[in-house]
Amino acid sequence: MQIALDFALDIIAKYPIEGPFGAVLVNHHTNAMVCMGCNRGDVNPMRHGETMLLENCTALYPSPSGDSTKDPCLDYQKYTMYTTGEPCPMCATAIAYYKIGRVVSATPENHLACMGWPAPRFNSSFVNAQFQPAYPGATITKGILADKTDPYFAKVHNFELPEDWPASCPEWPNSCPPDSPFKGTQEFHHHSHDHADGDHQCHMHDHSHCDHSHGSEF
Repeated sequence: MQIALDFALDIIAKYPIEGPFGAVLVNHHTNAMVCMGCNRGDVNPMRHGETMLLENCTALYPSPSGDSTKDPCLDYQKYTMYTTGEPCPMCATAIAYYKIGRVVSATPENHLACMGWPAPRFNSSFVNAQFQPAYPGATITKGILADKTDPYFAKVHNFELPEDWPASCPEWPNSCPPDSPFKGTQEFHHHSHDHADGDHQCHMHDHSHCDHSHGSEF
């Protein structure tokens, strides 16, 4: 997680983007990090850290048959995505399609909403559940190292974290703003976290080999 945060902080220092949204993908069987993604919303609003991490992985580990949907190079169920902010609905959907086995995020959606980040209706857990049982679904863990990432996200909106943070930030659905059309339902954040473009790709070492056992599980 710290690697994802450091990478995102490096990117926001170089480009006019909003928020330290970064992600890394790690094989949780070998502990090998294979690719990274970062916020580049200044280039394209769909370039979120998670989605561009997956695009990087597809480029770095191309399908041996040329069909990344049916025959991906990596067995993504063996991988954990670490991301500095809880995935938005778009990213959570991409994660489901890739069949990522595990997602570990730092700053959760209710923290981002309390800081002033816009909030969509569905969070990563809700989206993940909609794909089951057709898709395996990821194991989701939230709030890991949020004490490290929260201050950086708060700074974007000039939000001063109170002394009793995060206890002062209510859990969903009670944190919906008073004028929210979704009051009384679950409402979730949206963040424009994205990824490096051609002039700052996330290059990793030893990306020439596919997983040997992926075919039987996809």
